[in-house]
Amino acid sequence: KSVSKASEQPNLVHFIRTISTMSSPSAVVSAGGKRKRAADYDDDRRKEIRETNRIAARECRARKKHLMIELEKTVANLTAEHSALTKQNRELTIRLETLERTAVGWKSC
Repeated sequence: KSVSKASEQPNLVHFIRTISTMSSPSAVVSAGGKRKRAADYDDDRRKEIRETNRIAARECRARKKHLMIELEKTVANLTAEHSALTKQNRELTIRLETLERTAVGWKSC
């Protein structure tokens, strides 16, 4: 039996190592069934990822702001154009009515 106990001890060490690695944060599963964020990243890598994300967010906000400014300019231009066309339409309608009245007056002559 001493031979079997000696052969079991390496398995016991392997079992303990396996158990200790299974309880690491990267292997823990949350209540929702999703794995937690890998704990393999060191602090420098996390800082780099955060800085990259911060830059991307800043650029995204700048693009959004630029787009909004362009859209506001487009709205202002289209509003002005609409007002000018509405005014021109009123003037042409009045002119048409005047010409129609004049043409009716000529028919009676």
